Amino acid sequence: MPDKPLFIIDLDRTLIDTDKIVRALAITLKQQGYDGDGLVSEIERARLSENDINTKEAISSLGKEAWGGVEAYLLEEAKKDTFVFDDAQPFLESLRSSKLPHIILTFGVSRSWQNLKLRAAGLNHIPSIVSDSREKSKTINSWKDHNGVYVPPGFRKLSSSSIVLIDDRPDAFLDISEEDFKGYLLDRTGKTHPNINLAENVQTIKNLFEVKI
Repeated sequence: MPDKPLFIIDLDRTLIDTDKIVRALAITLKQQGYDGDGLVSEIERARLSENDINTKEAISSLGKEAWGGVEAYLLEEAKKDTFVFDDAQPFLESLRSSKLPHIILTFGVSRSWQNLKLRAAGLNHIPSIVSDSREKSKTINSWKDHNGVYVPPGFRKLSSSSIVLIDDRPDAFLDISEEDFKGYLLDRTGKTHPNINLAENVQTIKNLFEVKI
């Protein structure tokens, strides 16, 4: 039976500063002569309404060269280590040095856009799953087999009998009830979810250094 917990980590606004990526998107679209602000506004409206848009399709609809230009610009910016939060790489390194299994679980309608963000953040070497559901805990519970082991689809070697989920959205933890499933709600400002009621197994933190390893 696996004895090390599997750490499942959200991408947007947990490991990466998504606002910086969206601003970079607006810049490169403007450089190409497209309405970058318009698309960014559409992305923001979708986020606030808890929806999502197919960002790659939206970019590609602007012009046949638009996606390639965005991809090239973001990957060039990646060399500056622009998009990852300061605590992300040290935290991931602590998981690696402790030989703790970990995987990125990110929600997105456009897999291509999520994968580009992973590459732009220099995180594409980490096992990752792009999910079409925001309900992270429900998704993770669906991985549990008849032996009580969580088996991430496509990553059987990362199977574990216990889970630690790290996410910036309270709704990611709605279906946590088992003792083998713990969580950390990341609230970097300390003001986003001041009065949120969470399951006993979920703790609110302000940075990734507060995660117990």
